Amino acid sequence: EILMSTSYKIIDCRIREGKRLLAETDLAPSQIASILGFSSSSYFCKTFSNIEGTSPTEYRKANQVKF
Repeated sequence: EILMSTSYKIIDCRIREGKRLLAETDLAPSQIASILGFSSSSYFCKTFSNIEGTSPTEYRKANQVKF
């Protein structure tokens, strides 16, 4: 149970950072996946969608900071 909790916290932290990068940068989701240590961009996108209920691309469209 502790391991499961710790794993979830790590993934949650990575997704929160992914949300920040999507909103504040023009990095491609594949680049963000690599920066965050996901094994592939598809795993990042699937995990992101499962947690956030939207794809990284759709999240960016709705939340990107305009400079």
